[in-house]
Amino acid sequence: MKKKIITHSKLKFLTKIEIKLIIIFFTFFSFSYSQHYTELLSKRIVDKPLGLISEANCIYLNSEIFFPGGLLIETYYGANDWFTFGLSFGGNNIVGYNKIYFNEYPGLYSIFEIFKETSTYPSICLGFDTQGYGYYYDKYNRYQILPPGIFVTFSKFLDWNGKVIISFGINRSINFFEKVDKYRKLNSYFAIQKNIGNWFLFDFEYDFAFNDNIDEYFGQSKGYLNLGITLRLFNDKNMNFKFNLKDLLRNSRIDGKNRTLGISYFWSL
Repeated sequence: MKKKIITHSKLKFLTKIEIKLIIIFFTFFSFSYSQHYTELLSKRIVDKPLGLISEANCIYLNSEIFFPGGLLIETYYGANDWFTFGLSFGGNNIVGYNKIYFNEYPGLYSIFEIFKETSTYPSICLGFDTQGYGYYYDKYNRYQILPPGIFVTFSKFLDWNGKVIISFGINRSINFFEKVDKYRKLNSYFAIQKNIGNWFLFDFEYDFAFNDNIDEYFGQSKGYLNLGITLRLFNDKNMNFKFNLKDLLRNSRIDGKNRTLGISYFWSL
């Protein structure tokens, strides 16, 4: 696959549509009218893990469509109040007319809640996730966005016109199937999530990407700044639509599209 490099001039400016969406994001971020929005949450914020244990005896199904025509399906199960596990699988060019390339291995996911949140302290979760995001590049034996690998998350719920979730995570990118040692460095990220009632959830995520400034075509030491919005589709259905704007700082040199779409659904057993 021919790789097109982003020129320096393109790195300086956001597109008009991205600027408008950012303005909308921060405008609606400041208010809410309800706190019942837990159905809008999933295992990851945008690309990084959320310190959240899924509701016990519930199955969750997430999908994400990314450039160019890629599709990722994630499913996970809340075994109890402190443990969730799941699988993911996808490929490149699934949507479109080019040859389909499925991922060679599935992604594995598991998370344990070590300490529950209190009025003073955040919740602490330990987990691993071997699923990378975006296009998979055979030449570099990696995804466009590296998998979280082993991670620890600290999450605190705050009351502010509804709910605000502040999360901080430390991860060491590792894929048990793909042994690429140069990415196995400690990394960190933080995120803020804000609901607008039980219909909207806004995500702000910044990945420092300390482990992704090595390859010629990838990180440029700017980190990955991502925004997302989740919309509940039906009042009596557990189905959500998600739209993400990724890599707004243009940290990646790959000229890949940074907009993704997804549908999620969950049901109780």
